[in-house]
Amino acid sequence: MDKGLVTGAVFLDLAKAFDTDDHSLLFEKLASSGLSNDSVNWFKSYLSNRNQLTALANTVSSFKHVPVGVPQGSVLGPLLFLIFLNDLPYCINHCEISLYADDTVIYLSSNNACDLEMKLNSDLKHLCRWFNDNLLTLNVSNDWSMLTVIHEKGHYESLY
Repeated sequence: MDKGLVTGAVFLDLAKAFDTDDHSLLFEKLASSGLSNDSVNWFKSYLSNRNQLTALANTVSSFKHVPVGVPQGSVLGPLLFLIFLNDLPYCINHCEISLYADDTVIYLSSNNACDLEMKLNSDLKHLCRWFNDNLLTLNVSNDWSMLTVIHEKGHYESLY
């Protein structure tokens, strides 16, 4: 970031990310990533007809059917979630994107604040459409944005 550039970032958080992945969409993504039909069918078997319960001290809940999501606490759960998100970066045109688990940030630097705002908003609309198409929900209570101006090396001012 050179002197005088305005940097904007939007930080996004998914609501119940691991709990809401649609299995049919995941199976399509697994198939399109090059997995064989046998491998995709194995994942279908792994995720289909899942039930879970909760135990606390001496109290155990009844079993509940889990038709969506990937198993948290498993080895495959995070991997399947990453495969589910793998095509997310391709939906934006202007910004850089960083993903970490269910957290996403898009960011951009420009010497023109109006141009920066337009490009951030454009990519944010594309991201919202992608999340909607993939049946994921943003946790808007945790989302926030930041705009920073770099005055000189090592000195910056956050505008909001």
